Amino acid sequence: MSAVATVRLVPSKLEPIAADESYVVRERVLTQFTPLRPLTLVSAMPGSGKSVAVRHWIDRLDQPVAWVNVDALDEEPVLFWTHLLGAVMLVCPEVDDEPMVLLRERGPDDRMFLVALINRLEQATEPALVVLDGSVHRLARSVIDGLALLVDRAHARLRLVITAQVDPPLPVGRWRPMGWVTEVRGDVLRMTDDEAVAVARRLGVADLDDTAIVELNHVVDGWPLAVRLALGSGMTLALDERRGGAWPEAERSVAAQLAAQLLATLDEQECDVALGLSVLDELDPAMCLELFGDGASPAIRSLLRHSSLLAVVDHHTGAMRFHPLIRRLLESELGWRDPVRRLELHRAAATMFQAKGDIRAAYRHLAAIGEVGRARALLVDAAVDVVDRGDLVSLQTLAAQLPAVGQVDRIELALELGLIAAWGDGTEAAQRWCSRAAQLVDDLAPGSASRSELDLRVRQLECTIAMFDCDLETAVALVATLPRPTPHTRTQLDTHMAFVATRALIAARHPSARDWVERVATFEGPPIVADVTIPALRAWNAWLEGDLDLATQLSERAVAWLDEHHVDAHHWAIDALITAGWCRLTRGDVAGTRHLTERAEAVASAIPCRWNRAQAAYLAGSLALAVGDAAGALRIADETRLATLLAPTGGYAGRLVHLAAEAAIVLGRLDLAATLAEQLPPGSARQLLRSRFAQLSDAQVATVLAERSTWPALHRLRADAILATRARGTTPSPELVELLTACGESGWVLPFLHLGRRAERTLRTAPLDLLHPQLLAAIDVATGTRDDDRADDGPRLTPRELSLLELLPTHLSYAEMGERMYLSVNTVKASLKGLYRKLDAHTRAQAVAAGQSHGLI
Repeated sequence: MSAVATVRLVPSKLEPIAADESYVVRERVLTQFTPLRPLTLVSAMPGSGKSVAVRHWIDRLDQPVAWVNVDALDEEPVLFWTHLLGAVMLVCPEVDDEPMVLLRERGPDDRMFLVALINRLEQATEPALVVLDGSVHRLARSVIDGLALLVDRAHARLRLVITAQVDPPLPVGRWRPMGWVTEVRGDVLRMTDDEAVAVARRLGVADLDDTAIVELNHVVDGWPLAVRLALGSGMTLALDERRGGAWPEAERSVAAQLAAQLLATLDEQECDVALGLSVLDELDPAMCLELFGDGASPAIRSLLRHSSLLAVVDHHTGAMRFHPLIRRLLESELGWRDPVRRLELHRAAATMFQAKGDIRAAYRHLAAIGEVGRARALLVDAAVDVVDRGDLVSLQTLAAQLPAVGQVDRIELALELGLIAAWGDGTEAAQRWCSRAAQLVDDLAPGSASRSELDLRVRQLECTIAMFDCDLETAVALVATLPRPTPHTRTQLDTHMAFVATRALIAARHPSARDWVERVATFEGPPIVADVTIPALRAWNAWLEGDLDLATQLSERAVAWLDEHHVDAHHWAIDALITAGWCRLTRGDVAGTRHLTERAEAVASAIPCRWNRAQAAYLAGSLALAVGDAAGALRIADETRLATLLAPTGGYAGRLVHLAAEAAIVLGRLDLAATLAEQLPPGSARQLLRSRFAQLSDAQVATVLAERSTWPALHRLRADAILATRARGTTPSPELVELLTACGESGWVLPFLHLGRRAERTLRTAPLDLLHPQLLAAIDVATGTRDDDRADDGPRLTPRELSLLELLPTHLSYAEMGERMYLSVNTVKASLKGLYRKLDAHTRAQAVAAGQSHGLI
């Protein structure tokens, strides 16, 4: 007796699956099965509810249905055909036992049994409905060809319904244009939110409200099996982000069942490759070859046929991707089955991505296996290196590759990534990391040993952000809560923060700035720190304290190093350029200042944080004022405050307000100057402005400027110059001569510029060519005076007439002028008549124009 003749039917293979009452009938899905065509293909990932949907559908039909459960037994063609014929014979009386007899006598390779089957089907009065449920794609090629033959020849009397995880290799593309195919795929079978809620209620889930059920449905992307398993187990399938996206212990059983359903549809090689690929979020053919070798190619091609598992997302590059939930399930399964292999694959992927320059992907792979030390080195050490080298392109690229804020749960790493973001991506990105670190610190147990230290580190980053944003008040307040820098106990990143804190103290003219400068001067670092950063900070502080020679020496040495090494656009370069620029401007070196200003503006353009832009703009505006372009200085101050969105007052905005007020005074816009002065906090800048336009007596000016001994050197010397140039007489006072002599020896020019025409005339009464030649040249540049113009002093005005002339552009009334000068209205009018006569003017406007032409205002 032949082997074929001994084949017996297995009754359970011909029984439809049970549709118990816990399943919800999804009317929306059932409508997709009509109209009934020669082939209905229901193809989707495991657990999509394919078989249940078909069962619910056929239960509503008023006709018998032949059902065949296709499984591993059917890989033998004779077994499959035996059960198919047996099922059809049960529901179609026209099909007798002739096809079965021919199959047993001649075997499955002889197509006579199919000829007999087709002949019998053509005799039927109603089309036979046959459901093939299961692993149809694993049937032998000869079986697939036989099914195709049946559809081609008996399509008028046969309705074939196939459920499958993978499309079987039938000629569906040829049948579609003929209208022979109905397709129901995963997008249709995916559960809607309402269906998920209905399932939960059918299962008796009472501890989850509708919102939680909808959220679960979104987590699993409407995967029916996942929804049922999670609801039935009381789980939400929420990933534990603190453990690198692993499943919490309580959820493992559900995840394992889902993974088992997925892997059950794969053969051994496909299963092995799928588990290996699961460590990658996205992969391309080159990646697969590098990680798994050529041997994996057939399995990958086979997995791609499971489009619901692995799909091509970019046909140009061949990039492929698992569904996110499926990838996590498979990786979890890999970790439980072979944790060593998972570890090795993540390491190999990290090395591969690092070589490609994709630092974010490399970091993600190392963090996924808990190798946070190596992951940190990829980002932090690389960032410190590119900052030290001034490689802005690499730094910006690195900042763009930082992991998502929510993916980092180590406080130290969040702080370090915040500093990288500040360098390469701006303070808004840095603030997100700072907030993340602060949140993680708050989660620590109160009173824990590390909490105070980590809280201090958060304040360090907050100080850096405030400094980059020009918020000096906040930065200085935070520095006050930090310990003094000690180079022997600090990391490299702490060193960077110490420099930023020192910069904030110097910029704010804080009394402890010198102490911080002396401490950070002992820090070790790359050459740019030793040869540029530290000298620049020391020079800046020396300039504020009045040691112009030391400030010039240190800043010029720092700039020379930048020139020698062809460095400009560097996070540690702009302070050196700015300080050297101020030293040159202080000495009256216009050309040298302009050169350094242009370089500083280029750095501010390349590294556009508020600090850099404000620093460069303040120097540029001060230079414009020094060369007589008061309108340009006012424009720079206003545009910078608007463009950098600085706070209206305080911090660096105060410097720009002071610059604008100085320019307004030179332009004769005293009302504007007074308004701007009111915006300044009490201090040297406000007192200097008040002494200029408030029309105070000499005694009152002396009182306003009396506390100048503690002021920064520039403001202190400026106050000295204001007092010395107010002395009456045709010869310079001894105080002025002494001041000019001292400043001529030390090189201070800037304090004497744009103090007003009266002060200028007083200065010209002194032998500047002997006492201070640099100042004489600077005054000529600032006023546009030529050598042959100096002999023409213009009209000789009394001090009262000069004061009235300075008030004319303000459009004050005669009474208001009298109030400011403590004069009666009649006295003001009489003095103005004499003033108009000397200026050969008949109107107020003519007097102002004449005063400007003579350089009196």
